[in-house]
Formats: sequence, structure tokens, C-alpha cells
Amino acid sequence: MLRRMRALVVAVIGLGCSHPPPPKPVAAEKPVTSFADVDGEWVTSDDMDFGYHLYLKQTGDLFLDTDRGKLGRCTLHGHMIAGATSPKFELEASLDECHRDRPPGTFYVTFSSFTGDHLTVEITDNDGSTRRTYTARAFGTVVRSVQ
Repeated sequence: MLRRMRALVVAVIGLGCSHPPPPKPVAAEKPVTSFADVDGEWVTSDDMDFGYHLYLKQTGDLFLDTDRGKLGRCTLHGHMIAGATSPKFELEASLDECHRDRPPGTFYVTFSSFTGDHLTVEITDNDGSTRRTYTARAFGTVVRSVQ
């Protein structure tokens, strides 16, 4: 009986004194001074199961393809206005299917966080702003289904 009690005490002390593993180091932030820094394809989704596929070109072009499920797809395409600089880039919308009631015009893009693998983008216009964190699209993954 005494041996069982000692084993139980040792087990409780051993479990009580153990520590969880240390957290993984946070990825270092990288500054974004131009679209060339974030050139590529980025993907994310939200709690409504909308899928967002963001293409950023080093020339200052932004293509945002939104899959809204049964509501269909929409696209936002903007070109950077000459002289636009970081941290708030000004773009002219050349195609905006996502906001049909809004007249064409400018919007602003801010890259508030960039680690290389993750990118937080804030798009601001007259109606407000949207902020999403995207993940770099891995080469060879399928984002859009072929029908």
C-alpha cells in the first residue's frame, strides 16, 4: 500500500511540475515600401465561407477575386495611381463588381503586417474599410474549381 502511495505521489508531483513547451518564435515583420515587396498570390477565407484570392503585381495592380458561394463571384481590379507611396497606396478602380452601387473611383490599400508567409491588407474607400490576413498561396494548389 505504501509503495502504491509513493508511486502516486511521484506521478502527481511529476505531472504538476512539468511545463508546456515554449511558444514558437513570432515571425519577423518586414517593411512594405512598394508592391514589389508583396508581389504574388494570397488566399484567405472568412466565417461566412467566402473565399478571397488576392493577386498583387509589382507594377501596382491589385486583383481581388471573391467567391461568395451561392451569391456568385465578384472581382475588384485596381491600378496604382502614379506617385502613390507607402504606407497608404492610392489605386484607381477599373473594375468593381463587388460594389455595384458605388461609382468608380479611388480606394486606398495599406499593408499593415507582412511576414513573408502572411500579409494583412486593409482596403479603404468611401464606404469604410475591410481588413483581412492572407496566406501566401503555395505553388501547385488549386484555388478555383474548373466547371
